[in-house]
Amino acid sequence: TGGNPTVRDCEIRDGKDTGAFVYDQGQGTIQQCVISGNAGVGVQIMTGGNPTVRDCVISGNTKAGVSISIGGNPVVRDCEIRDGKDAGVIVGVQGQGTFTGNTLTGNARGAWDIEATAGTVTRTGNTPNG
Repeated sequence: TGGNPTVRDCEIRDGKDTGAFVYDQGQGTIQQCVISGNAGVGVQIMTGGNPTVRDCVISGNTKAGVSISIGGNPVVRDCEIRDGKDAGVIVGVQGQGTFTGNTLTGNARGAWDIEATAGTVTRTGNTPNG
């Protein structure tokens, strides 16, 4: 509960489930990492998780590149979210987030899936922004 690690300059790949999972009021920073080829979501944030994810390549994951729900509220900045088999970013029930300067390309279900049950999602300077 409430962990606050810094994960920097690493590869998180080919896992049998989610690449990085931040939940239960977890904070922290995931920076300059490659998160790819995981059988689940690249970066999953829920239950009040509030990390900063920046300068990462999140690619080729079986589920969403980034998935946020149940009070998760990350800052995702200057990331490449690409070539996933689902949407680049999914924001579901009570999920929130701030997305700035990201590039979302080649995701099977498009760049964004922001559900009606999501909270406030701020998008600035992303390609595509819609």
